[in-house]
Amino acid sequence: MTERFRSPDPFQLPPELIAAIQDVDYACLTMPTSRGTALIAKLPDGEIDKIGGTFPIQVRHELFGHPAGPVIRLTATLYDDPDDPLLLETFINVDEQDQRDDYAIFAEQEEIPLLFYDQFHRHRLAKTVGNGSREQIPHVLQAADELLAGIPAGARDFERAKADVMLAVHLGRPDEPR
Repeated sequence: MTERFRSPDPFQLPPELIAAIQDVDYACLTMPTSRGTALIAKLPDGEIDKIGGTFPIQVRHELFGHPAGPVIRLTATLYDDPDDPLLLETFINVDEQDQRDDYAIFAEQEEIPLLFYDQFHRHRLAKTVGNGSREQIPHVLQAADELLAGIPAGARDFERAKADVMLAVHLGRPDEPR
């Protein structure tokens, strides 16, 4: 997404974002808002109904080096059901300036907004989680930049790197987060 979309409705998703997640039941990504960068999640109605209460939420930042490019994996684990927590994940391409900038803003935020949308892309729920990783984010970005600098531009392929990271981290897990 290279152009920024600002809507009078602060919870309205940009049309290009809706198009990108239209055909999936579960999606998670970052998006700039008036409160900094937010995690946006698209979930089925039943999933949103389950996460309306108060429970722990853990946000993690992981950097993976890959020959085709560095991949930052950002996860939010919602412990609404300790035996079956909801895992949301998104992947940051530091070679894409908008994604890098949106991720860098996390370092300035005391809280991370989590905005939940249903299958019709209607805003259904908002939560916030304390941002205990603020100091870690510049180090993650610096390490990602160093990895990226070592990869010739013609050899960079974020989609391949992301697919390999997804395969590696999902081995031994259920097919889909609930």
